[in-house]
Amino acid sequence: MALKLARLYVLFSASCILSGWILSFLGSLSALGYGLTLPAIFLGLLFLFPSLPDGSRKGFFIRFRRYKKPLPALFAIIALLCLIGGLLHTPSNYDFLTYRLSRLLHWQEAGSWHWIETFNPRMNYSLPNAEWLLSPLLAFTQSDRLFFLTNWLAYLLIPACIFVVFRGMGVRAKSAWWGMWLVPMAYCFVAQAASVGNDFLGAAFFLFAIAYSIQARRTSSVTLLAISALSIAICTGIKASNLPLILPWLLSILPCFEMFRRASGKMFLVIVACSFVPMAALNFHHTGNWKGTSPEDKDLEAGSVSAGLIGNTLQATVGALQPPILPFPTPINNQLEAVIPASIQSYLAADFPRLQLRFVELPNEENAGLGLGIFGIVVLAFLFAILGRRGRKPIYRANLLTDYGRKGDSPIGLNLFGLMIYGGMIFSTGAYMALMGSESTARLLSPYYPVLAALPFGLIGMTRMLDEKVWCVVFFLLAASAIILPMTTPSRPLLPIPQVANSFNLPEKLKNRIDLVYETYSKRSDALAELREFLPKHAKKIGLICSVDDTEISLWKPFNGDRRVYHIKTIDKMNDMDCVIVNMDSDAAKSKEQVQTIIQLKNSKKWKASNLIPITLKIQGGQQYWVVYCRSL
Repeated sequence: MALKLARLYVLFSASCILSGWILSFLGSLSALGYGLTLPAIFLGLLFLFPSLPDGSRKGFFIRFRRYKKPLPALFAIIALLCLIGGLLHTPSNYDFLTYRLSRLLHWQEAGSWHWIETFNPRMNYSLPNAEWLLSPLLAFTQSDRLFFLTNWLAYLLIPACIFVVFRGMGVRAKSAWWGMWLVPMAYCFVAQAASVGNDFLGAAFFLFAIAYSIQARRTSSVTLLAISALSIAICTGIKASNLPLILPWLLSILPCFEMFRRASGKMFLVIVACSFVPMAALNFHHTGNWKGTSPEDKDLEAGSVSAGLIGNTLQATVGALQPPILPFPTPINNQLEAVIPASIQSYLAADFPRLQLRFVELPNEENAGLGLGIFGIVVLAFLFAILGRRGRKPIYRANLLTDYGRKGDSPIGLNLFGLMIYGGMIFSTGAYMALMGSESTARLLSPYYPVLAALPFGLIGMTRMLDEKVWCVVFFLLAASAIILPMTTPSRPLLPIPQVANSFNLPEKLKNRIDLVYETYSKRSDALAELREFLPKHAKKIGLICSVDDTEISLWKPFNGDRRVYHIKTIDKMNDMDCVIVNMDSDAAKSKEQVQTIIQLKNSKKWKASNLIPITLKIQGGQQYWVVYCRSL
């Protein structure tokens, strides 16, 4: 049943992406445009990628009895808590606020995708599939409140896909069943289950791709193979860091690659249109580089292979060891820094300048990695496989072309097909870690984690541990630590954490830190709301001088198209504005061009300035001072 729903999810996502590009070409990116094109394209894709009759009468009914068991019940509780958090709180993912929603607003205001004149180049070169999925919701509702549903619905679908992938790779049924419920409780997935973060979205589409390739191999279905290709195409169009995942997908379809000959040209056209290819072509057109990055973005790439491997391994490890709550991370971070030799630190500072090795008080959607719960289970499985007694129970092993295999005695627990995919995953993960220089490795590796988890869950050590109740209880308790995240996450807290903290005899410094964190996050989705009070009602064009990481969302609200924000990079653009807002502490405000603009604003009698307004966008950045200049009537 879940794979049937996943098919609809994939096809509807493809419809949103195709609608976005088509309406952009027509200059009709609006609610009316989506109302006319989205249903037609979705129906067309349903006919182009038809569902296969499987002979069952289950339909779309959900077997609620399974959720009486502790592990599925835990997953259901976490999913429900995430849903409540998403309904109660406005999206506050920082990348989403700084450039993803911003560019979507620019596109819809202009009626089409276009290259934006902006201080934040990510608005232009970043892959757009995640935004295309949200664009119809924004057009119809003029709000971002329901954006979390894209992630949450995918979260409900991934357990069944994990089971299909694990079984197809040769993992025993019992281990695969445990894996389908445990892996989704990784902190990075729970943190983004009701978020607008696009890392989890990439993980979901990659799982869909591998699951459908396995089903296509079993059924010799060209349609399932095409849906698998469509899923990986959408995955690559979400984030450039997902591109290495093409290799394990290609290996997964290798046994049935010849079936592509029976696929229609229309299928290939849809698949290419939903991939990273259109954006890569546009980036090349505008910058001469398919990635679209500028020289100042070079630090996103590791300076050397060894620095990338070392730095990313360290960051992923820190993300895996992150507990659900860590009240005093500073001493641990200081000790961590002292452990790393000075020679390695200086080497990484040169070739990996964005390296960040630090634990946080609470794992959040912007920093959460695998997490201590699932990582603990993986470590226990490896230790038991190494130290446990041999020869107790056989596990599954299969050759390349069989279905789920036959009993054997391999300690690895993956069939040859699974080993082939896993080898591709290791190579792809190594390629990512060798090339990328981002500080967000633990989060960016989210699409890689589920399939990489097939090996520890296939180990004979894991199968033996799951035969003993004590280890099942340990695994359950480790996974249950994830339930803390939706309750306490600063992005969408379900508990009044500052009030709870004040009721305990905690150090004053810790109480102040808690108050600051939760207050900042509570205002983040509308961080510049104070500035709107200085905007006259007639102001339609708002100029903005800010830094790369500043959010402009507050200046667009309400999202009804009455107001538009322009980034002022030249003095002549200022004359067309009704108001100009300046972040006085931004790098842009200190540049030679912008200094001249600000001086002209100050000295001109046509512009009236507000007082300095202190605003905290990011806790690390502290308070910054903003000024609103309005044209005198």
